[in-house]
Amino acid sequence: MGQISDALPSRASFLARTDPMEAARPENHSVAAYAEVENPAVAFVWELRHNPEGALATLPDRSYSKVLDATDVLKELWEDKPAVNELELAKALITQIVLLDDNLCEQVLTRANIMARECSTAVAPYLRPQS
Repeated sequence: MGQISDALPSRASFLARTDPMEAARPENHSVAAYAEVENPAVAFVWELRHNPEGALATLPDRSYSKVLDATDVLKELWEDKPAVNELELAKALITQIVLLDDNLCEQVLTRANIMARECSTAVAPYLRPQS
């Protein structure tokens, strides 16, 4: 999936660059007040190592396999990070949903292409490689 969420500017940083007066308004300030959510793979491994009598360790093989498969699918949303905040998780989930649905993906990419052409001068500074 890549680091898509890292490439997107926040609304506050975009406003600060394009409309400083609007960015100064209190309702447009960015607040990093999101809860951290631990990667389920990290929690899964911790539970097995530190709780030998716990629910995971005592599951029948078939149920254990289902839990392991579900954890494997979910951990992709964390992009190999041990924890992410709610906003990063929401962006990753939305991205995954869009990419899995061909029709939705086509619609989103078409709209993004139109928006990119219309906003190219305002967005261009964010697309330059960082040194």
